[in-house]
Amino acid sequence: MSSATVKAVRVHLKAAKDALVAGDAGAARAACKEALALDDSSYDAWVFDGKAAFAGGDLAGAVASYRRAAQVRADHPAAWQGIAEAASSSGDNAAAADALERLLALPADGIPAEKRLDWTARAAAALAADKQWAAAGARWAQVLAALAAAGGGRGAGAGAAEA
Repeated sequence: MSSATVKAVRVHLKAAKDALVAGDAGAARAACKEALALDDSSYDAWVFDGKAAFAGGDLAGAVASYRRAAQVRADHPAAWQGIAEAASSSGDNAAAADALERLLALPADGIPAEKRLDWTARAAAALAADKQWAAAGARWAQVLAALAAAGGGRGAGAGAAEA
């Protein structure tokens, strides 16, 4: 791809970002479509299109755009986070759980422990909502272990001693 094409894609993505900030999801999607017309394998354009679709209330469109982004770059968390958010908002707990599990399968390098803990808790909730009890229980156990290791809980007798 030529440097002129890369520059043009960036211009459209900046327009999409500006439109999202202004609350104009339709204009953001239009700018994303312009970027995708130039480069249909642009991870950033697909992610921005997912954000714009979500902001405009098109949850199915958001999931589709985020899935396309994940096909381009499965090793980057933004697409999986978008799928999880849009799927959860649409009540598709299985898709939300799958996206969160994929996030948790990414290498932990550079991902803050708090973010991974949040993904783990959200995965547990999505799995439970999807009636995947054993998998949900395993994820909740990981949440509890992480909280205990961080000193985030008190022992059984601690509350009684303070009362």
